Amino acid sequence: RLVAAEPLTGGVSAEVYRLDLAMADQSQERVVLRAHGPTHGGHGAEIEYRLLRAVADAGLPTARPIAVDTSARLLPYPYLLLEFVEGDPAFDPGEAGIRIPAMAALLAAIH
Repeated sequence: RLVAAEPLTGGVSAEVYRLDLAMADQSQERVVLRAHGPTHGGHGAEIEYRLLRAVADAGLPTARPIAVDTSARLLPYPYLLLEFVEGDPAFDPGEAGIRIPAMAALLAAIH
């Protein structure tokens, strides 16, 4: 059961929301919904799901994809569900000397 939904900002390729869910066993779960809505112009949701699965399976620190749906039965657009990773994408400019080389090393490992 959907308990709450909150838009997440920052991306341009999809409409992104954090969903708070109450599961049948009474546990709580947070996931991310990436909907390829009317402004999406690019790759398909299935390709994105496969890419994210491969990246996660390779051991890179990324949100693991949970599901993809292109049926338009629940939403009018294709969407992905991803695990929610708590954190803040912004960092203190004073940490740039540590963060930027770490991000560059990770991008090099990905490519």
